[in-house]
Amino acid sequence: MCGRYYFMWKNNQAFHELRRKVEQYALCEYAKEEVFPSQNALVLIEEGDSYRPIIMKWGMGTSNSQLVINAREESVKERVMFRNVYNHRCLIPCNGFYEWVNSTNGKQKILITKKDHELIYLAGFYNRRNEFVILTANSEKEMRSIHERTPLIVTQDKISAFLHKNVTQRLIMII
Repeated sequence: MCGRYYFMWKNNQAFHELRRKVEQYALCEYAKEEVFPSQNALVLIEEGDSYRPIIMKWGMGTSNSQLVINAREESVKERVMFRNVYNHRCLIPCNGFYEWVNSTNGKQKILITKKDHELIYLAGFYNRRNEFVILTANSEKEMRSIHERTPLIVTQDKISAFLHKNVTQRLIMII
């Protein structure tokens, strides 16, 4: 499950193209560092052959005023609230996401990162109100010992394929 994530600009090649696009669209009012549900955040959406950065609110409101921040990959198409927005894909750039583990001092927050990627993209989708959710799946490997669910990660070389729905096989990583 993803209840918070971390986004901070770094001065390296991985961030170069994203920073150029964000500056091109003059985006500046979005959450940085520890990003919480209901905050406005930077996301990427399909635009032509590429992508466009845009600011959206993390979490979709429900009819009973609940805020839904994640969607289960395996059941998302069955949920009424997601049925009409499932094909409106987006990516959420971040350095990593937080999970909480039990320790002798109570719950401890840890930052989960991908060792060989300073910038990762969480898979998500959005609605007409510019609200987004993060897709999650059952955890695999070491992540299972931390939490049963984990956000789906799209690698940089698969950004276009994910956003343009050119997906014939799963190109999302689960860590």
